[in-house]
Amino acid sequence: EAVKAVPGVQGAAARDAGIEVVVDDAGSALVNVLAALDRAGVAVSSVDVDEPNLEDVFLHLTGKALRD
Repeated sequence: EAVKAVPGVQGAAARDAGIEVVVDDAGSALVNVLAALDRAGVAVSSVDVDEPNLEDVFLHLTGKALRD
């Protein structure tokens, strides 16, 4: 919940053994997300940044895969 309050965060959810955070701009939000996790007592062992490709954007906007 602490991460969801960070400006620029569109959503956050527990995934497997981690947290998936969707942000507008990873470059500007990453520091604030990490600070919010630190304040919440969450230990961060690694960070992966995935940029969306065109198929990801299409799926997000339409709710359908290109093949559907």
